[in-house]
This record gives sequence, structure tokens and C-alpha cells, in this order.
Amino acid sequence: IGGDTLAVRKPDPEVALHALRTMDAEPEDALLVGDSAVDVLLARAAGIPVWCVDYGYHHGELSGENAPDRSIRSLEEVAELPQRIAIT
Repeated sequence: IGGDTLAVRKPDPEVALHALRTMDAEPEDALLVGDSAVDVLLARAAGIPVWCVDYGYHHGELSGENAPDRSIRSLEEVAELPQRIAIT
């Protein structure tokens, strides 16, 4: 899903929900991995758990309503999960 795929953009939940529909998946089967507050807001609006890398746009400084469920140092941590749909 690119920035020009839909008429809306992040943090509109339709971005993630459209991606899930294309994979025949549900929000509870997904994990959104991001690097910004916009990614966290998108995941929350779509009902998807969200992890953020501790580098990227926010430089590891997400807090309050912009705090992810977990901060990770590497995408390798995602590979350790049971098979799920990961949206990055």
C-alpha cells in the first residue's frame, strides 16, 4: 500500500484496514510496526497492536497517546513472533 493507493493517508485507519483486507486478515491477527506517532495513531484507530522501532522519525521518544505497545531495537524481534500479519 503506497501513499497514493487510497484517497486517504495515515493516520486514517482505512490505510491499515485496506492492507488487511487484501491479505484476508483481521486487525487482531496483525501487528503494525512503525517508527512514528502517525503509525501509532493509525494502529490505534484500526484496532491493531503496534510496536515501534527505537530509531526513525521520533528518535525513540514516543509517549502518552503516541506510545506504542512495545519499542524494539530491530525488526528481527518481529521475526520471533508466532506467524502473524505484520504491517510496516
